[in-house]
Amino acid sequence: SRKAAIKESKKLGKDYELLAELTSYYGVRDQEVNRSRRTKGEIVKQDQESGKWYLDFTKKGEEQIAKKARKKTVPRIIWIDADIAKRLKSFLETAEPLKAKENWTAKLNRALKPIFGKKETIKDVRKRLETRTWDLTDREYRLMKWMHGHDVKKVPAGYEGLPLPEFLAVQKSIREKMKYK
Repeated sequence: SRKAAIKESKKLGKDYELLAELTSYYGVRDQEVNRSRRTKGEIVKQDQESGKWYLDFTKKGEEQIAKKARKKTVPRIIWIDADIAKRLKSFLETAEPLKAKENWTAKLNRALKPIFGKKETIKDVRKRLETRTWDLTDREYRLMKWMHGHDVKKVPAGYEGLPLPEFLAVQKSIREKMKYK
């Protein structure tokens, strides 16, 4: 389960707890999480108008992540709650950046393999989040898939052009409907 993955990750340290939360609660992809370790926290932002926090995986926000992510992954903005945003920003600002071939998710995957019996447990945990869609409308479901970086090439119809505070509010409401924590 997602909760078991987070519980086990705590044993490895705060950085691995953050990693498990990003993938389990927000559907952030492995390669994005790994590359975020090289940003010194610049991708963690707060909207000045609404005060909401988000990860900025747009070309403008974090060029390297957008360029190197899987072809199906679209550059996007992902709402995250204030607690994890502040912890993540603080960690990234002070963490040793990963070397070019280092993989933040590999250690956690190895630690979780005996528990879950899967080589890529973090990927599986992220996919489990996507099953929590029973209360979403079709429109919200399409945005959730976009928030997870697949199944679409652009923001779903009806959401494009929304001001950032409204867009983050919609994402937050979707997460809450999914009972993401």
